[in-house]
Amino acid sequence: QEHLNQAQLTTDGADTAIGLMQAQLMIDRQQPEEALAILTRLDKQLTNHPQVLKLLKQVHLSVN
Repeated sequence: QEHLNQAQLTTDGADTAIGLMQAQLMIDRQQPEEALAILTRLDKQLTNHPQVLKLLKQVHLSVN
């Protein structure tokens, strides 16, 4: 997680990829609230992005 945070600070244009990786990591770690926060932010920035929508669906299914 620390490496992803550092990459986000130092890499222009990588916010989407890093955010998706962070969200997937949170899902894998059974931390849906954290994943949802990341994905909600990404969804506001990238409306209808296929990978964001896929992960949002995955998170919602895991908590219901």
